[in-house]
Amino acid sequence: MSCEAVLVETLRSRGMRVTPQREMVLAALHELGGHSSVEEIHQQVITKSDAVDKSTVYRTLELLKELGLAIETDMGDGIQRYELAAHRAHGHLRCVCCGRVAPLELADLDALKDHLLAAFGFAMRDHQVIVGFCQNCRQAQGGRRPAV
Repeated sequence: MSCEAVLVETLRSRGMRVTPQREMVLAALHELGGHSSVEEIHQQVITKSDAVDKSTVYRTLELLKELGLAIETDMGDGIQRYELAAHRAHGHLRCVCCGRVAPLELADLDALKDHLLAAFGFAMRDHQVIVGFCQNCRQAQGGRRPAV
């Protein structure tokens, strides 16, 4: 089932209206592909209709989060980013030195969870963003952990 169909079905099953604004925000999330700020989503939406203001985007994103259709992530830079829940089969690795964000695939994330549980008895709950130092920054420091 497409993202749009899931939205329509979810909204209607809860007695909510399917508005053009909600559909445009959902389409923008789909087109942008994830990790998008409110500003980026708003810019995408106004290419279709400049009648949609940023507060409508905020409200729609909150609704999509409540319905479990969108996920909000703080990558550590103070900017909330959004992606469709259906597109989220990964975590994120963020370099605290250069700020680069890379996806952590689900299989690798599951292996990490299993290792932490087996080795330390630690059940990982949140895995949205794992911070550390990327290979480029480590190499620039001669393989040592960069000073931050």
